[in-house]
Amino acid sequence: IHSLLDRLTPRDRIGLITFDSISRTESALAQANEKNLARLHRIVDSLAPGASTNLGDALLIAEQTMRSQLSDRRRRILLLSDGQANVGIVDPETLGSIAKRLADQGNVVSTIGMGLGFNETLMASLADQGMGTFSYLEHLDSLGTILTRELSDSRRIYADGSEIHLHLPEGMDLIEASGYPFVLEGQTAVIRTGQLLQESKNNFMVTLQVPSHQISDYSFGNLELSYRVQGRSFKQQIRAGGLQVACVAPEHREEVIASIDKDVYSEAWTRNNLGSLLRQVGDLVRQGDREQAEQSIREYRSRVNEADALVPGLKKKADQELK
Repeated sequence: IHSLLDRLTPRDRIGLITFDSISRTESALAQANEKNLARLHRIVDSLAPGASTNLGDALLIAEQTMRSQLSDRRRRILLLSDGQANVGIVDPETLGSIAKRLADQGNVVSTIGMGLGFNETLMASLADQGMGTFSYLEHLDSLGTILTRELSDSRRIYADGSEIHLHLPEGMDLIEASGYPFVLEGQTAVIRTGQLLQESKNNFMVTLQVPSHQISDYSFGNLELSYRVQGRSFKQQIRAGGLQVACVAPEHREEVIASIDKDVYSEAWTRNNLGSLLRQVGDLVRQGDREQAEQSIREYRSRVNEADALVPGLKKKADQELK
């Protein structure tokens, strides 16, 4: 945290909120000038571990603090915690709604999970709802690197929030969108894709459930991107329809396999499908269900073996990622 303070300039504003059984504003948002930074360094040196984790109260104080800020400033909240909320607001959905509200108000909420027993599901969800990034702090000496990246990203933000609107064909469901949170509004999936950084490229993959009881073609509607820049909202059409999915007869299997984009297929297994597995196994581990967690891993390995027949070398790559 000292190294982060040393990277700030007088144009920046910084505040510090701590929380254990209760939450405290150690320093209100103040200009990062020499005097205030010296005071913050002293505050950081004085901090010591407390008792419980009143995470919700800390987020609410952060919300009150940010309301006073002008919309032309990039506003970022960095939450460091093990995510074991056990005092005050403890319901994950309620905590997520606070993070979403902060994002809707023009803030970016990034989270850093600390400790071996941290609640990855909650901390990742808060970052998703808050349009920010989630990091895991495995070693304390990597914290400086994470905070420096967050500061760098905050200077590169083009849009502090974005959503993709995907209009699904009748009868088709969206199962997952690379871990991004989404809601269904009728047949339109609204996927919260978060902050957009200047000169960066974001990829995401959707998992769809397609009716397979009959041979049919399914045509998608428009694909749109809405985003917010310094308080102003914009909308851009990415594609006007034209996307299609087909359910074909079994005798066309070889033809379908030959048409697969092997790079996309490989990425689906080593990033998208593996990411789903990690979340599933993480939940099972936290529930103490070791047997089911191991069964999920075995099922993934079995399916990867089948996929390796389509893309040779996929199994080796997937195994490396899984380890």
